[in-house]
Amino acid sequence: MKPQQSSSSFVNSNHAVNSNVAVQMANSLIDENDNGRLSTDKLSTLLQSESQRSPVKVILNQWPRSGLHQQYLSTILGFDFAQKELLLDIQSPQPSVEVIAQLKERPFWIQIGAGTMYLMVAAKFSEQIHDLYCVKINTCYYTQNQRWHDRVEFDAHSGPEINIHVKNQASLSGWVRNLSLAGALIECYGKDVRNSFLRTSGINTNEPVAANIDFDDKFSMAIQVNVKQCNFYRKPCCHSKLRVIFDQQNTLNTARLESFLSSFH
Repeated sequence: MKPQQSSSSFVNSNHAVNSNVAVQMANSLIDENDNGRLSTDKLSTLLQSESQRSPVKVILNQWPRSGLHQQYLSTILGFDFAQKELLLDIQSPQPSVEVIAQLKERPFWIQIGAGTMYLMVAAKFSEQIHDLYCVKINTCYYTQNQRWHDRVEFDAHSGPEINIHVKNQASLSGWVRNLSLAGALIECYGKDVRNSFLRTSGINTNEPVAANIDFDDKFSMAIQVNVKQCNFYRKPCCHSKLRVIFDQQNTLNTARLESFLSSFH
């Protein structure tokens, strides 16, 4: 997808296309049997954002409630229906070389305002064209939560079980206390795990560790996690709390996890 592209599947400010007509065009171009097909309302939101050049947020995949995630203002300059690709202009702040490298290596999120809702678009880098970025849409969904991830809370010992495979140690076992598409809060009962965990894996090092989350007999998810915080508490009994973000989720994991979370709402 290039800025000067004139294909009918690509809409930008040089193409005055009625929104309803554009949606019909898009629907005709996307295979009916494509499981990743965008719904009409999502197409409309993307087209409206593109045509109005309204600001959107590019959010790198970080823990959403910690304030550690990186946000960048952007605009959608083009939308290729058939390829499900967007052309972005990241404006503010100017991304550093390190941020651009992360953008190219890891999936990230685009938050688009849609009335009282937000359309969250999971995207992956496809191509850089000068200072513009062509990205592929993996999946998208609507939420009313400005923090962009619906979250499910679990009682102690009742949430999904998780095993984190710490280097040179026995696996660290615990329970998920709250869960979103971006990450989880985990409780591990017993001894203080901070020192050993810090020495072996590190906190905030951006080095993911392998983990398995067992939701039920039919749904177990192998995933990479980054540990962003680890605290120890003595009351009501000795336990550690770990905040983790999910690293490089694949499309299947995202879809299954989204389905699991939606069953609670």
